[in-house]
Amino acid sequence: MTKRIEYIDALRGFTMILVVFAHVETFGFFHFSYSSFIGQLFQSFRMPLFFFISGYIAYKAGKIWDGKALGEGMLKKLKVQLVPTIFFGMIFTYVITGLTFSVFINQPEKLGYWFTIVLLEMFVIYYLVSYFCHWSKNREALISILLALIAILLFIVKVPFKTIPELNNIGNITSLHYTFSYFQFFVFGNIISRYKEKSEALLDNKYLSALAIILFFGVFAIKFKLFNANDEITIGSGKIISTLLSAICGYFGIIVTFNFFRKYESLFSQERAFGRNLQFVGRRTLDIYMLQYFLLPNIPGIGEFLKSSGNLVIELFLGIGISILIIFVCLVISNILRESKFLAYWLFGAKDKL
Repeated sequence: MTKRIEYIDALRGFTMILVVFAHVETFGFFHFSYSSFIGQLFQSFRMPLFFFISGYIAYKAGKIWDGKALGEGMLKKLKVQLVPTIFFGMIFTYVITGLTFSVFINQPEKLGYWFTIVLLEMFVIYYLVSYFCHWSKNREALISILLALIAILLFIVKVPFKTIPELNNIGNITSLHYTFSYFQFFVFGNIISRYKEKSEALLDNKYLSALAIILFFGVFAIKFKLFNANDEITIGSGKIISTLLSAICGYFGIIVTFNFFRKYESLFSQERAFGRNLQFVGRRTLDIYMLQYFLLPNIPGIGEFLKSSGNLVIELFLGIGISILIIFVCLVISNILRESKFLAYWLFGAKDKL
């Protein structure tokens, strides 16, 4: 059994908090009408970081992707990613929103449940590439090259894909639009994990670390100034530039955050209460992701106050505080459901169902 990396679990927990924070602001405070500076800052690296972590832990050193491994991997991911999404997504759609299945299936966001579908698509690509390269003596390099080429291709076709109605409809149903955007970060994490020693030696370079911080905040400032998220960007040169700047922010945001958690990994260890709790959140991200939408508050008054005050400290205090409370309740509900091994197996991907 592969030993869990504590700071990676903590990093997942941190990212999950940012995800819930974003949903509290979007659904609870601003109702899609506004995106604050701090919200856009977190958004610039939040989901890239989540997919980076997924790609990082997807790599299993020494694993041979023969037909048996491919089949087992596909079945496992279908169960873990699709069953909870359909179960919780349908309950949320019919009971909470009062909408229909056609609304759920025909929008790329899936009322918020797009992430697990997109992650499934990424794993399918990753497993197939790994399988077709398993015969090669240089499979590590071959897999890395093919994954990188696929990521580049998907990123390139992202914008024109939306301009063709038939393809755009397919993208909406499958949430492929998000796969086009984020698969590159999955691949980035996978390559960093695949060449761990060399990658971390490079990331530890003090000049690169400093450059990553400067470029992250610098590029974000440029993007914020040119393409504020509260302004609509139509398809065209502006959209292409905005997409490129978003990708750059994602990469440097990942490097800055990943380096921070690695450098201060002792803060996130099991020996510290803060580290234990953050790791626990990181190990239960699927549970939290599925349950959070049922608990998001509807408090537009706070949103109006935050927009008028522009106080980032108050926004962080309220947003993070409510997010942690929601996560706590999610974990309580999760633990209750997990009392049934059958539910734990089918709803949250636990290993044993009996």
